Amino acid sequence: MLKKEERIQVSKNFYLDEFICRELYIQLVYPKTNEFLSVIKEKGINSLFLLLRNGEKLRKLIDIAQFCRDRYNVSATINNWAIGGDRNNSGWRDPNSKVGAKLSAHKNCEAIDIVFAYLDEKDVYVDVITNKNVFFNIGVREIEQGTYDEKTGEGWTHLSIRGFHTTINIIPFWKKK
Repeated sequence: MLKKEERIQVSKNFYLDEFICRELYIQLVYPKTNEFLSVIKEKGINSLFLLLRNGEKLRKLIDIAQFCRDRYNVSATINNWAIGGDRNNSGWRDPNSKVGAKLSAHKNCEAIDIVFAYLDEKDVYVDVITNKNVFFNIGVREIEQGTYDEKTGEGWTHLSIRGFHTTINIIPFWKKK
């Protein structure tokens, strides 16, 4: 877990640790937390993304998550390991992680799995598909048709910035066994 003062707020409702798995965060961010906080205080939040590897991709994912949070007006969870939760692989994953596909967009900092309080992932999917142009214009390039874990029954929305599609690409239904 991180202390409140160790967390770096990157948008109105999100912290940087929510977009990065614990292992990468400890390696890339944690040792430089004070430096990053100082730069943000002096030069603004956008300066942080110039210092971070994959900073531009992270900025896009953060903007998409904040857009969705505002659109649905409910709390949203990506990773919550920093506050004692069990979600750790829903943002940028370690490229060597055994979680997910070998070429997962997560391993290249190009996807988030987001859970919205009081919203079913199927409803979010329908909204994204119904409003493709809106979501495409904020950077969404792929959405999974449906994602859930059979063991826990938990569902999530997978949004990706990967690819040069001219419309949002739909990835077929996937379930974790």
